[in-house]
Amino acid sequence: SDPFQSTQVGKSEFRYIVVPEANNITSISRDSRVELTFDLSQTSLPVNATDVYLQLVYHGRLGSEDGSVAVGFKDVSEPTPIDIFNNMDKICINNGTIADWYTAGSEFAIQQVDKNGDLIAYGTDEWDVYPHDLKLYVKFYNDSIEPDYASPSSYDYLVEDLPSGTPMRALYVLGDAKVDYSYYPVRTAEYADDYWNHVGFLSLYHGDTVRNQEADFPIMYTFRDFKMWSGAGFIYINPPYPDDNTQCPLNSL
Repeated sequence: SDPFQSTQVGKSEFRYIVVPEANNITSISRDSRVELTFDLSQTSLPVNATDVYLQLVYHGRLGSEDGSVAVGFKDVSEPTPIDIFNNMDKICINNGTIADWYTAGSEFAIQQVDKNGDLIAYGTDEWDVYPHDLKLYVKFYNDSIEPDYASPSSYDYLVEDLPSGTPMRALYVLGDAKVDYSYYPVRTAEYADDYWNHVGFLSLYHGDTVRNQEADFPIMYTFRDFKMWSGAGFIYINPPYPDDNTQCPLNSL
């Protein structure tokens, strides 16, 4: 069961959400781990819930005693957003004088890697300066045990298509003070002359959750007019040109 306290203007409400184990697991070994799944899709936890606690209740045989009751208890975080911004409509370019953001796929961007001017009509084979859509596989894991990282064949959440220049509040998570999650991004071409091979790769993150019980209140920041939670999530960018640690401040966008 999952009780939560929801605070509205002039009103505090305490409620329970009770759901059974989704895979009909009825026993837990004393010497090995068991993964339990609870489906809240029909009784969703409100995103404005605060002071969230989880209780796991077992009723049945315990050792040699029938009809026993055992309760597990855990104080978890508030619903914490995982915010994503596909910033691959821009590319950081150092033109030899200054490093700045430019529109990916623009004639200027192509000219920086096509000094002779003979590739503008056909694309460039020197550097991928094009915008990219994003397909993203996300998976959560426990860093204290052998992780199962995100991949196209193993994931908890899938962002099917996030166009370049687009933000997304992908999902909310409940967890400990820290949340371990991996993501496997796959870039896809937006332009017909972008014939680059867009290879997916694995990245790992250790995020911070919203902890109302510990007065760890949300700290949001604004990126390109989109408010993002600073504790988790990410901004996905094109590799800068040239590949020599060229840096463009994100706050200049």
